[in-house]
Amino acid sequence: MYQSEYILGYEYIMDSGIQLGVRGIYRNLEVALEDLAIDAAVIDYYNSSGTWDASKVDGASVEDIFGGFHQYVLTNPGNDMRIYIPEQGEYINLSAAQLRYPEAKRQYGAVEFTFKRPFDGRWSLDASYTWGHSWGNNEGYVRSDNGQTDSGLTTNFDQPGLIQGGYGNLPNDRRHTVKAFGTYSFDMGLRLGTNFMWQTGRPKNCFGMHPTDVFAQAYGSESFYCQGELNSRGSLGRTDDYWNLDLNAQYPIELADNQRLLVSLDVFNVFNDDAVLEVEEQGDLDGTSEPYEYFGRAYYYQTPRSIRLGFRYDFN
Repeated sequence: MYQSEYILGYEYIMDSGIQLGVRGIYRNLEVALEDLAIDAAVIDYYNSSGTWDASKVDGASVEDIFGGFHQYVLTNPGNDMRIYIPEQGEYINLSAAQLRYPEAKRQYGAVEFTFKRPFDGRWSLDASYTWGHSWGNNEGYVRSDNGQTDSGLTTNFDQPGLIQGGYGNLPNDRRHTVKAFGTYSFDMGLRLGTNFMWQTGRPKNCFGMHPTDVFAQAYGSESFYCQGELNSRGSLGRTDDYWNLDLNAQYPIELADNQRLLVSLDVFNVFNDDAVLEVEEQGDLDGTSEPYEYFGRAYYYQTPRSIRLGFRYDFN
């Protein structure tokens, strides 16, 4: 797997030392590696060609052997494939049309504006605004929308039915992001710092049972069909906008013999904001097309306010 990335930017430094910048970013997934089941394509190949030799497998038909989950292949989705079939002792050529998997796609475009005032002994400030868009049908090696962390082995592309409707806004598509952090130093040694971030919510989905693909149905509520209706990826609105403010204070106490005690206080999420960051996206009860009662409910919130007190003792 690899992706290409293009960045074009410009930075201007004013006489005062303030730095202003702007840059454009574009990333494109060139090749993806995914595991996918080829059973449906193998069945189509042998039924079309009429070359299945049942005598090699004790009279079993191709459907008896390739029951939907018999042979998975790590490959580049959307391409033709030459694959070895152990039961027949031969290589066969499967077309992209037989496999019925689209090409894996992921694109990201962004424009970022930056402001930086370097620390001059008194204060500093870094701030940025980013407009970004992430879209396609492949978030990456893992999936944050259904919580899968088995790298390269998620349900994405496992069956043709599971990827239908899978093209759209990806889970990390956050259109607007504002970041700022700064520090201010007082004459008596006290230093205050702040860290702020605001960004728009992530796209929401509805995962359910596929109405016609029997192989996909065995995965439960993992397709982009919900109560029998196709809902394309990221088409059901967004989670809450998210903002967070952290504060930090540090005060050094000078002791004898070049010893020093540094006391620090951090307050995370100062205003105790409780934005909903993720919601339940399973829309159907597993094994049915009946609505799942917890669909759409919040299950992951912003981390609540916390306070950390620290001490550091320096000596020679």
